[in-house]
Amino acid sequence: MTSASPTSSYCAQKLPSSVLQELEAGAFQSLCHHLQERSDAVQNLDLMTLSGFCRNCLAKWMVKTARQLVDDTSRHLSTDTVQALNQMGYAEAAEHVYGIPYDEWKKRHQRKATEEQMQKYEASTALHAQHDTALLEKRDMPLASNVCCQDVDDIDTKGPQLTPSQHLKQQSFPAPQPEDRTIPPFTPPPIPFQYLPEPLHVAVLTVSDRASQGAYVTGDLSGPAVVEAVQEVLQNNSLCEVTTAIVPDDMERILAQLNSWKDQVHLILTTGGTGFSSRDVTPEATKRVLDTELPGLMAFVTTECSRLQPLASLSRGTAGILGTSTVVANLPGNPKGVQEMIPVLLPLLLNMVVELQE
Repeated sequence: MTSASPTSSYCAQKLPSSVLQELEAGAFQSLCHHLQERSDAVQNLDLMTLSGFCRNCLAKWMVKTARQLVDDTSRHLSTDTVQALNQMGYAEAAEHVYGIPYDEWKKRHQRKATEEQMQKYEASTALHAQHDTALLEKRDMPLASNVCCQDVDDIDTKGPQLTPSQHLKQQSFPAPQPEDRTIPPFTPPPIPFQYLPEPLHVAVLTVSDRASQGAYVTGDLSGPAVVEAVQEVLQNNSLCEVTTAIVPDDMERILAQLNSWKDQVHLILTTGGTGFSSRDVTPEATKRVLDTELPGLMAFVTTECSRLQPLASLSRGTAGILGTSTVVANLPGNPKGVQEMIPVLLPLLLNMVVELQE
């Protein structure tokens, strides 16, 4: 039975290529996590026998893709990105796939193969993925233009002849190259763990009529999503203490809860109530209690998040300082939106927390 061509699939026909790439990237990420959680139960040898690929193949395919990205001149990658991709070899990719350095993984989880396993492995060689070992080597960045290594007679000088004035203009005002306009992707600032207050008090406020009434069978999902995302960014740091509360979409209730935490916690994260309905008043309530508003912060974070999800640009959330030592920020009510925003926003907020302690 022949499989359908990828170009004729439902996804390829109905979805933008950028969205399809995100779906494929998500599937790859899920596969890596799945295998990381089963490091003892699923051995690479058995994967090769049954499917023809293993964790090592995933790492090698990552390196292959890195080389393709660099060689694709239409992408206009920044110099830093190109250098990072060129310096990514098999070891670096394997650490990402395994979740830890490969040598360490082998010591912890790899078992000596049995004779039966080796026989099955050797019998399945026709299935095994093949890799171009030359692509796995790290690339060195060129130090100078290739023109420096050419003989003068070899350099192409054909083309329209310029007048002296045209030549001077071209020298004085060279046309900008695409690389000159490329802005490197945002890298969050380091989290100042050594300067954070101990414990770090974080309050999470869910604003939702239905959640406050217990109308959801699953209970509140937004608040726990915030807590989980915060703990992940903080690397499950035990020095963080979290307080949670749920209030309806009511201006006075939101104001009362925020004011009760004024200068009592270091950070308040609200979730929900940032939409466009008449009941969505979280940003308005937050602005009323803030002593110092920082609209530029949320504008920047929203712009970064819109790279992943354009609808993030519709967020009305705000941020600022309540009292003298409490930082407040509004998050969306959608758990997925929370997961995308926290890694960008939280490192910035924590640096603010440290400054307010001084």
